[in-house]
Amino acid sequence: MTICAGLAYDCFGRELLLTADIEVATPANTTTEEMTLLIFVVEDGCGGAARQVDFVWQPTREVKVRHGVPLACWRGGSVTPRHYRAHPLARPHIASGRTLPEDWLVVEAPVRDVLSLQVTVDFTAAGFTGIPGCFVWLHGPRLDPAPQRADVNLILVADHIEALSTHGFTYVMYAVSAAGAGALRRFAADQKLTLGWLAVEPRLGGRLRRFTRGAGNEHA
Repeated sequence: MTICAGLAYDCFGRELLLTADIEVATPANTTTEEMTLLIFVVEDGCGGAARQVDFVWQPTREVKVRHGVPLACWRGGSVTPRHYRAHPLARPHIASGRTLPEDWLVVEAPVRDVLSLQVTVDFTAAGFTGIPGCFVWLHGPRLDPAPQRADVNLILVADHIEALSTHGFTYVMYAVSAAGAGALRRFAADQKLTLGWLAVEPRLGGRLRRFTRGAGNEHA
């Protein structure tokens, strides 16, 4: 039977690279036991760096994950290939960061006296291959419930994450203030307001639910 060139990784993360097609003999027709064809790493005698890959037929009942990567099964004189779903060569990632006070933008909402304070987070460098779950929190001095300056007399009413992708997201916080966009911008600057964030890419097939917890403004 022919094994085509390709790439696989064993349970230890070692690369099993076959650069050209190769012919592998099948078990003898007299064999009645089910057999599994494995590709595995051949190392030097001292257990050092991998030298090459090799193939072996092994009784299926004796196969362990550490023995190699199964490629085919022999049963009753016929061969059944093992099929694997291809997916990106990537592992789950965790990335975190913090914005700068000058990153905030003020956008007027279509409702009177409602403004939004927005900041965009870019985590392209993390290399996510799937959309991550995100946690966010605000940094800054504790807000005075009764500000002395009339132009910063505002109420923070809601927040959320939007435009979430593998490259980043936009955090939006709504505020009610009759003083206008300038007052909100000065408020963010005076408070030295920043946004902390944590992005977690789930394992393949994993799921994350969106939730809001307490007053910590945490989202996932």
